[in-house]
Amino acid sequence: MSLRVGVIGCGRMGTERANAARASGAEVVGVTDVDAQRAGTLAQSVGAQPFASADELPWDRLDAVFLCTPPAYRIEPIWSAARYGTPLLVEKPLALDAPSAWGLVELTRQAQMITAVGYMNRYRSTVAMARAAAQKGSFVGISCNWSGKRYSVPWWDDAQSSGGPINEQATHIIDLCRFIGGEVTEVVALGNPGESRLAAAMLFENHAVGTVFYTCEAAEKNISLETTTTAGHIRLRGWDFAAEINTIDGSLPADDGNPFLHETAAFLEAARLRDVAGVRSTFEDAYRTQLVVDAIRQLAATRKPLQFAG
Repeated sequence: MSLRVGVIGCGRMGTERANAARASGAEVVGVTDVDAQRAGTLAQSVGAQPFASADELPWDRLDAVFLCTPPAYRIEPIWSAARYGTPLLVEKPLALDAPSAWGLVELTRQAQMITAVGYMNRYRSTVAMARAAAQKGSFVGISCNWSGKRYSVPWWDDAQSSGGPINEQATHIIDLCRFIGGEVTEVVALGNPGESRLAAAMLFENHAVGTVFYTCEAAEKNISLETTTTAGHIRLRGWDFAAEINTIDGSLPADDGNPFLHETAAFLEAARLRDVAGVRSTFEDAYRTQLVVDAIRQLAATRKPLQFAG
């Protein structure tokens, strides 16, 4: 019997998840959005029923739910999922800040829920290769660049809705630093008041180091990640993190397709088995990324760099 799923938030990511769920063999039972027309459009395209609010979804008949709203609008749907113990995938970032994220961790832990957070780049084979190299060899450091344009949706760079550009977008590359390099123990950062420009450095538990450059003021996307070990280095480039250089063993994995599909399939399998072994970012793990993001944001906003004269 196929899993029955619901989708909350029918924008770009809600549509992505609904299609990925169907491709994974699930039935999309119900969808909801504050924009009734958008909910109706998605419902028609996936054969689901549109609902006026998340409360009206048939929670007692749902095997899993995808929550695809901006971070500020998630607490009530998460409470509903917790009441029914429904497995839940939330788009990244988990919350506006770490204290809010921890509250969600505690809530879902008490409800013994299967949880996942949409850090889809963790499901790329090239990222897995870089992570394996960092864990197998003597990891020295990681250098990352994420440049692009501002998103056009009105909530995207509103700190009250998304947490701001660093929280909403730079979190991707910060999370990859953790996923590849391990836990972060110290950060330093510089940035501008609008959080549209960021330079940050990290120290990992194993004393490796990492750097991140981020901006949403660029004319086009320019994304790269380079992992260095004592055995060589691996460079990934582009939104799809394609393998460009591997001086460790020469292997360059091919593009393995849509990461949202791989992530969605892994979450649905976890929901079916009631086992998070295949989920690469749970609420608990996303909370640890949120701690690093919060520290970087705080330092970027308040740190006073040494001023050079003349």
